[in-house]
Amino acid sequence: MQGLETGLWALYIDNIEVGSYLAATLDTGINLAENTKTPMYQQALQVAKKSYLASEWMPTFYEESLGLKPFY
Repeated sequence: MQGLETGLWALYIDNIEVGSYLAATLDTGINLAENTKTPMYQQALQVAKKSYLASEWMPTFYEESLGLKPFY
């Protein structure tokens, strides 16, 4: 977002505050893919957890990437 007044701005997605950013930071761009508070990230995490629980073929990926431990 370019042209914002100087200051700190709150960013909301689906009425959920996902962060506060300086206008200068927003001007250059932010990477929302790295933001764990976004609804998209949370949805992807739930899908990954369900996939992990239903799968036996990739436990190492889930353990390393998501910090999940196998229950078997």
